[in-house]
Amino acid sequence: MIIKYNYLQANLKKNPNAIYFLIGSDQYLLNESAVSIKKFWKKKFESDENILDLNDNDWSETFHLANSYSLFTEYMLLDIRYHKKILDANSLNLIKNYLTKPNEKCLIIIRAPLLNSKQLQPLSTYNNSLIIQTNPFSPFELEKFIISQLKSNNIKHDASVPELIFQNCQNNMLAAAQAIEKLSLINTENKVFSAKIISEYLSDQSEYHIYDLAKFCIIGNAEKCLDIIKKISETKGEETFVLWILTQEIRLLINLKQLLNNNITFDIACKNLKIWPQKSQIYHVALKRFTDFQLQKLIKFCCEIDEIIKSNNANSAWDKLQQLSLLLCYGWK
Repeated sequence: MIIKYNYLQANLKKNPNAIYFLIGSDQYLLNESAVSIKKFWKKKFESDENILDLNDNDWSETFHLANSYSLFTEYMLLDIRYHKKILDANSLNLIKNYLTKPNEKCLIIIRAPLLNSKQLQPLSTYNNSLIIQTNPFSPFELEKFIISQLKSNNIKHDASVPELIFQNCQNNMLAAAQAIEKLSLINTENKVFSAKIISEYLSDQSEYHIYDLAKFCIIGNAEKCLDIIKKISETKGEETFVLWILTQEIRLLINLKQLLNNNITFDIACKNLKIWPQKSQIYHVALKRFTDFQLQKLIKFCCEIDEIIKSNNANSAWDKLQQLSLLLCYGWK
């Protein structure tokens, strides 16, 4: 079954599915979907949780883990991060095979923001899988969301306040939620928020896209890169996803260099790597900033950042991600 985020809560009142696919470009809704599913599962069962970054299509290993026994609890939850644009036929068949006989004591959440509902259509017919679309709300839906969140947090306000929050957050769901959370922290029983009070606590958080980070790194716009990373960190974005975005660009540059070293023309190399013609020139310029050895050093640096993220040292991880973006912008001096 394929549903929109709006219908997830109603669906969670039913029996749990074996696999929940979370797709779509809104990181806030994607994360909220995962949080809701986890709460639903853990309310029913005490379970061990594992987070896996699936970047090499090794679904067989994933399902082997799903069918294994936890050392600590009877039940298990797998939070899978899949950041590729395609799902090949072999991977799709492995998922189908698992759905025919899933481990009822394991729940799987697969965050796949780059996949679309058409690619997952063959899985929608299984009654134990659910595909949740987390596309950004329309302006009307976002305003309704702001009003409902103000109400659920018992925040009394003037009539103009929802519109003011909407204007300040400009289509950024996460920014809107953060703004309301900030207001709830200073809320008191008899306080009524006016537009003037709200303005003091809100800062302009215009819409940004995490995928723009890759583009600005390749172009070499360091100021924009740092601004995007700063906003992502301030709105509690995921360091792992940012690292994956930057690592993918580095690997793309490595693959491009390898093809050129093998006497493949630049245009054909770009076509083989699915780099759009309108973007090929910026990659041509970016390649000049690095030697083969320097690109390998960047990959090693990515591995170091990954270890920092796994150690739960968030502040240090964001600092390193900023350094990595600057190295992509300026080259390894």
